[in-house]
Amino acid sequence: MCRRILWLLLCSCSMAGHMHMVYAQNKAGAGMHPAILLFIQGITEDDIDGTGLGEGYLEELLPYLESLSIKGEVLSKEGIKRLAQNGLLDPFEEASLYSYIGKYGNPMSLAEFLLVPGIERKKLFLLSPFIRFETGSEIVPRRVHTDLLLRSTVDIGKPFLFYSKALAQIPGKASFIAVAEKDPGEHGLDYFSAGASYCGEGFIRNLVVGSYTAREGQGLVLWNGFSLNSLTDPSAVVKREYDPTVYGSADENRSFKGLATTFGKGKWVFDLMFSSRGLDARITPDGYTSLLVTGIHDSPVTIERKKSLDRNMVAATSNYEAGSLKLGLVFVGVSQSLPYAGKDTFELETNKIAGNKRGNLSLHWKKVYGKLLWYGEGALDICKRGALVTGISARSKQGSLVSLVVDYKQKGFSNPLTTHKQQSREGLPALNVSATTKLSKHMDISIWTLLALDYHKIACKLQLNDCLPGDVSWFTSVTKERLVSRMDYKMNPSQNLLLQTRGQVSAAGPFGNHSYGYNLQQDVVFKIKRLAMDVSARFGWFSADEWQNRLYSYERDILYQFRSALYYGRGFRWYLNLKANISRNLDFWFKYGSFYYTMDKKNGSDQSQDPFVSELKFQMRIRF
Repeated sequence: MCRRILWLLLCSCSMAGHMHMVYAQNKAGAGMHPAILLFIQGITEDDIDGTGLGEGYLEELLPYLESLSIKGEVLSKEGIKRLAQNGLLDPFEEASLYSYIGKYGNPMSLAEFLLVPGIERKKLFLLSPFIRFETGSEIVPRRVHTDLLLRSTVDIGKPFLFYSKALAQIPGKASFIAVAEKDPGEHGLDYFSAGASYCGEGFIRNLVVGSYTAREGQGLVLWNGFSLNSLTDPSAVVKREYDPTVYGSADENRSFKGLATTFGKGKWVFDLMFSSRGLDARITPDGYTSLLVTGIHDSPVTIERKKSLDRNMVAATSNYEAGSLKLGLVFVGVSQSLPYAGKDTFELETNKIAGNKRGNLSLHWKKVYGKLLWYGEGALDICKRGALVTGISARSKQGSLVSLVVDYKQKGFSNPLTTHKQQSREGLPALNVSATTKLSKHMDISIWTLLALDYHKIACKLQLNDCLPGDVSWFTSVTKERLVSRMDYKMNPSQNLLLQTRGQVSAAGPFGNHSYGYNLQQDVVFKIKRLAMDVSARFGWFSADEWQNRLYSYERDILYQFRSALYYGRGFRWYLNLKANISRNLDFWFKYGSFYYTMDKKNGSDQSQDPFVSELKFQMRIRF
């Protein structure tokens, strides 16, 4: 009966002319799906301090998103879970889909999908290219999709960087990734990483061999994958744990190397992980004094320090899931070949207790009560020092979302197997409050705050949609040290042309004696269909004499690269980015960008050397 009522509603909507089919698979050689670019740009644009997502993290997310554009995701329990884990659904939207499917079954068409309650229609349209609607026992043939990426980056006048990546996958079943890289100044391919994974539907759910990532709980003890951090999306503060996956980044420091498996039945799921790898470190006769994270080995000293410290890891997790409740335990044990011999008093104290060993134990949870979510993770290290992150999120019937998060880390808390950084500083709790709501039909507002005893940060974004010939957004962030504000105007004069204008300013220093920075830029993005070519270009003018007045701005780049350019000093910035579809199996990218400095950013004097700082990027993708 419920299904019949829904179909009557769908017919009514269709007769009114509001429904249209937009699902289309990504054609070979067509590049990245526009919805993926929109999703990534939305994350990257929030990075006003240059401390957000690095391109290495994004490289891990994109293969999943591109596999969706190839085959689509079925809205089964596992499919919904994968969408949520990768940040495409927040916990409330995930619960809404589970509830809908429990009552009516899987959506059978896009039109029905757009009627799912609890998710904004705009969000449903964004997701629709990634969804596959099955009517009956449709069998989707599995094909092997293989990409080979070759990339070279040259800073004019300096040694070049070379990067290659091979990706083969049977979407939803198996994947293989191999990465090799030569950094500027290195002799030959200095870095190589490879991994393969298998996904099953039985007792063994997942198996990864080689280099891999792991994301557990809220990231307190075991997390080396990407993490969504958006100042304008309250749902992004909730971390999405994920089964171990193949590592596909060129970052030489984060991967685990060994074996990981996920298995279970019913409500219980378990992970076992083993890793053994070398780390770059400064070594003395007494041990190591610090870890090195640049990954560059271009001199006898850096080559000698390469992988000079061995680290072995074993980890086990236990997860229980029943309806809207998720509980998990995480155990991590670490052994290193040398003791710590630096100046950190807490690490030296840990050495006295545990020697070369490190370890953590944590409990994490998520529970949805209607429109209320409670989540968190509490952890201890091997010396019984603690850390805690817990929060609540509430969504109204009108779609407004409010989130409060408490974050605390005891001084000296040791967690060597996580790259996730807590908002609080050691020994000082922090409170994060964020909210988003509609002020009117065409106006959205988001507010984000971080409050601590010695630090604060407040951000606000106002978005105006469909009330002008284009879209207007205003974003401002205030900390104890500085203020940054920007305004964007986007318009599409035609289907193949996008214009975006931005102005941003920064102010820093004591009241009444501020220093200022500014940036004005114009972007043009257009398609030349006759030549199967996409072109984007920018021209910008900036001035930021002091480091605290620096500004950042997202730039379009070659495939799998996302850059926030740093504006510091005085001068101009321009770039040309071109993508050409040479044939069905061959794509080519080219980018030329240049800074022209009219004043030295280091000492404020006129440039005495070449004022141009330029770069060239080439990339080729071959698909088999």
